[in-house]
Amino acid sequence: MMQVTKVKLFCMKCGYQLVGPPLPRRCSECGYPVLHQARWREGELHLAGPTIVWPVAKRFVSAAAILFFSLVMSILFYSDVLLNIKLISSSTTSFIFIPFFVTAPLAAFLWWTPVHGPASDSWGLHKQSVFRKWVLLSGMWFWVVAFFNIAHLLESANPKTSVSPNTINESWSWYTIATIALVPALIGWLVVLLHVVRVSLYLRNEFPHRIWTALAWLCGVASLIVAYVCSKNKSTLYFENMLWIFALFMIGISAVLALLTAWDVVNCLTHSYQSMAREERLAKQNSERYSAPK
Repeated sequence: MMQVTKVKLFCMKCGYQLVGPPLPRRCSECGYPVLHQARWREGELHLAGPTIVWPVAKRFVSAAAILFFSLVMSILFYSDVLLNIKLISSSTTSFIFIPFFVTAPLAAFLWWTPVHGPASDSWGLHKQSVFRKWVLLSGMWFWVVAFFNIAHLLESANPKTSVSPNTINESWSWYTIATIALVPALIGWLVVLLHVVRVSLYLRNEFPHRIWTALAWLCGVASLIVAYVCSKNKSTLYFENMLWIFALFMIGISAVLALLTAWDVVNCLTHSYQSMAREERLAKQNSERYSAPK
């Protein structure tokens, strides 16, 4: 007869000992949920202390903030809110991708830097070395796309007085170059998101990894469909439109993944402060117990 090995964990909030299997759903002492606590114990990041966890949390929250800001600005540009309230004098619909193209490298840099910190070995981030060397380069490629896209928009917004074939070809070439540059940018951004969802697995949330998996499958299936339609119609117009639609879709997905990961890191920081406070409280109780006169 097999002997069941007992699992002993401590509640992250009050320190009460939890014995299993099966582990209880909530701590019997304070009622805190125990469902996701085992995830954080793979790296014990919350035990590293707020001094180490705080810089990591600050970078992940900053990345989520700038990506959410880019999402909001894209919505404002697409709906021409700035034009309707008369802050500007021209339509901004064509600039819908520019906020994401500008802020994506900044978010990639903020996601890239924590793996070089002192907490990288304590919670397994050193295992991300395969992807982290490509994260910053993949993010910076969006600046190249933004340059060609802005050049195309400026050329379209300021047509010359005499429209010649050279002007049309020049404007068309800027758009073509921006579209071609968008292909490696989107592929590289999938690498960046893969890095982020692998980081989230060291926390408690598996939902970002599922989102990225669905996104990767969607990208593969959509590319096959678009390739078939383009070969059928002998036109690259469908391919170009699909790329820009997929880029628009990536803006929302990136903001969601960034918010989910930042939320988990902030929770980990909270538990880090709670663990430090609990250790200080226990140390104070022990010192008072052993220093009390007999």
